[in-house]
Amino acid sequence: MEAAVRVFGRRGLSAVTMDEIAAEWGVAPSAVYYHFSSKDELFHAAFDAVRDDIQTITGGDGSPTATLRQVVTGVFRWAQEHPERANLLWVYSAGATPAMAETWESFIDSHVDNLFRYAPDTVARTARVDDLSRRAARAGVVAGNTIALDWISGRRFAGVDADRLAESVASMLERMFTPTGRGGAN
Repeated sequence: MEAAVRVFGRRGLSAVTMDEIAAEWGVAPSAVYYHFSSKDELFHAAFDAVRDDIQTITGGDGSPTATLRQVVTGVFRWAQEHPERANLLWVYSAGATPAMAETWESFIDSHVDNLFRYAPDTVARTARVDDLSRRAARAGVVAGNTIALDWISGRRFAGVDADRLAESVASMLERMFTPTGRGGAN
């Protein structure tokens, strides 16, 4: 699987052949096809491996074990340490296939749910999660992912340290969930 993550993380789904993945893996193409019936299926499995990394960092598979700021910093540090995995996640996955678009939406939705669990204030954590709050949370999660995409792809924020960028994203998200009158915007 790591060979597929590396190759897809360098060039994306459409630019890669199963032969290239087999060569990276050090096996014959037939060995790849033995495990995966198509390049799309292998791409989805590679995405799942990367998504598992993020789930581990974010505590998305259970109760959060860190603050929002620690989680965001962890994700940006992971991206800096694993650029091919980060490219697969942010640069190449969102619209790679119709099924991948659905998987990406589910990925975003899970992080919207997590954002409420990481809210920086007990009042915000226990507040009723209404439609407007979910939309705001979704906007924050999408913005954070867009910033990560722009950073990892080199389109913007080139040379910005992971910790500095994470600080900015976490600060933005925290302000969205700080109740009015407690340091938030009125």
